[in-house]
Amino acid sequence: MIRLEEGKLRVVFLTPYGQRLTTLVHDEEGSRFEEGDVPEKMVKEAFPASPEWLASRLEWSLWPAVALEEAFIDSPWSMSIAGDAREIRRYDTLIARITPAMTDASREETVILEDRQGQFRLRIEPLEESATESNQKPSDDEAAEEPSP
Repeated sequence: MIRLEEGKLRVVFLTPYGQRLTTLVHDEEGSRFEEGDVPEKMVKEAFPASPEWLASRLEWSLWPAVALEEAFIDSPWSMSIAGDAREIRRYDTLIARITPAMTDASREETVILEDRQGQFRLRIEPLEESATESNQKPSDDEAAEEPSP
């Protein structure tokens, strides 16, 4: 689960079974991992990088392209669009590729971050509707199957 606000990023990482692995917080105090429901050793194995490093990669994937371009002005960093991917470079070296290119935190779509520097691939997916939410309003198919009185 991701919350992105002006100057703040909060990301809850869950195990496939719904346990909170850790929470990444990036705010005016810096970046840090907050303890979750699993042992700290598992968190370090799952996230061998620093919280600062992971927060920057997530922001590259969640900020609108225009905001990244503005943030990189007068720095060795740049962002460009190549096909359906956004490419992040430091000087002329490709550091990461994000697909789709025009994604941001407001869109509900799967985002793939391929980090060449860290040699990993991160998949960010929207959460599915919970069972209780889906039970509140039947789908058209379910409504059609209900017997009439």
